[in-house]
Amino acid sequence: WNQWQDNPVLGEGAGTYEQYWNEHRPIEHKVRDAHNLYLETLQRALESPILGYGKSQPSAQSEIYLGTQGALWSALFCFGFVGLGLFVWFLVGLVVRTVRVPTVAGLLLHTSLVATLVMSSYYGLDRSLLPIMVIAGLLLRERYLDPGTLWPRSGQARGKT
Repeated sequence: WNQWQDNPVLGEGAGTYEQYWNEHRPIEHKVRDAHNLYLETLQRALESPILGYGKSQPSAQSEIYLGTQGALWSALFCFGFVGLGLFVWFLVGLVVRTVRVPTVAGLLLHTSLVATLVMSSYYGLDRSLLPIMVIAGLLLRERYLDPGTLWPRSGQARGKT
């Protein structure tokens, strides 16, 4: 939060976040360590590694729910390692299948799929999943169906139909 402003070069030292938060917090919420939520999510996911828990659940250490730290963490906690693997396979597959898009417009659309893959580790995809799937559908349609304006076939001028 603002702790880094006191000592921006060297920081305050490991384990001092709890003390700083408790002294400067704007709300009545005790935080022991910001990283414990991720560790607890991973630990609980290992207790149900195949199917997960089906939904997010309250943390034993704070008021924050486990499986709400991002789309990848949600897939891991709610659907287990199988669900996480399928989700990552799907997102990576979209990026790989659309990586050679030959037009600038297609490249801009492809960039949104790459950004989705990167940001899914710390952002949820609740509100953005529909536009992402529309973009993926457009790119895949243009790649596999003839004729395409985002993915011109040989003999076609780029950007023209």
